[in-house]
Amino acid sequence: MPETLAEPRRLAFSLKAAVARRALLPALIVACVMLTYGAQVSFLPFHAQALGANPGLFFLVFALVVAMARAWTGRLSDWVGRVPVTVAGLILTAVALVLLALARDARDLALLGALYGLGLGTALPPLVAWCVDVVDATERGRAMATYYIALELGIATGAMSSGLLVSAFGVRATFLAPAVDTAIAAAWLLAQRPTPSSKDSAGTVR
Repeated sequence: MPETLAEPRRLAFSLKAAVARRALLPALIVACVMLTYGAQVSFLPFHAQALGANPGLFFLVFALVVAMARAWTGRLSDWVGRVPVTVAGLILTAVALVLLALARDARDLALLGALYGLGLGTALPPLVAWCVDVVDATERGRAMATYYIALELGIATGAMSSGLLVSAFGVRATFLAPAVDTAIAAAWLLAQRPTPSSKDSAGTVR
């Protein structure tokens, strides 16, 4: 693809060059969300096995719902704001994880796969847009790098930390920790009340 920037410039490879500082807040929320994914994708199969269910049922329903949700929640956040839609996704994710710890059979897994998919599918699109909202055109690539660094770190941290929790407290209790993580993130966002829903001509987020 040809270069689209009017004034392209080269940067030395470094962490500072790879990360957009103004995108760190939404990226931190992304890491919180994906920490839950790292936990459940690592240990949901063991949980399903204990319930006598096929874990593929959870992941199938999850994949279908997250794809459908992501198709419209980004546009919804254009209308009502990034923060309200993100908070709704965080709350849905936390509730899904709490109920997942209490699941009893395959039907529960399918229903909670849908709820968890709705949570992630609601939270992630506005967070992607938020990362881009807060930077100018020359930093969009760096903003997306910041988003994906946070996403991968969240998954890795969730998988590794949940392994320690499973060995100490068991699978069911382990799903409660990332639920608390997302609930705290939602409460913090509501308390801060940032409103990155649109930008004026100077690129300032309102």
